[in-house]
Amino acid sequence: EMRHEDHALFEGLKLDHERFRQKLGDKMASLELLQLGLQESLKLVGKVEDIDNLVQNLQKDMIRFKADVTGLTKDAAREVKHEIQDDFRNWVKSWDRGFQHEMPNIEKELKQQLSGYLKERSRG
Repeated sequence: EMRHEDHALFEGLKLDHERFRQKLGDKMASLELLQLGLQESLKLVGKVEDIDNLVQNLQKDMIRFKADVTGLTKDAAREVKHEIQDDFRNWVKSWDRGFQHEMPNIEKELKQQLSGYLKERSRG
């Protein structure tokens, strides 16, 4: 009869032990899930930091790009200004050359008109 009680006690202990192992297994599984969740969270934090860095780099690139565009615009404006000045100088030079070339003819024409005018006046 004692053996029967021992056997029942043993079975009870065995059941308790099994339940304990089950609970321990559940705890381990939930800890693993927590660990996985933590790893995912850390990955997300890493991604957020990466995104932060990306945004900062983009801002730096945009500032650099703006500076480049401003520089290029100033250079282009300077070039256009020089081209316009050169074109104007060339136009003035060619007009001056043309004027100097025509000057003798203009003088001759003016003298003829003047002498004609003077002749008309002296007759009148």
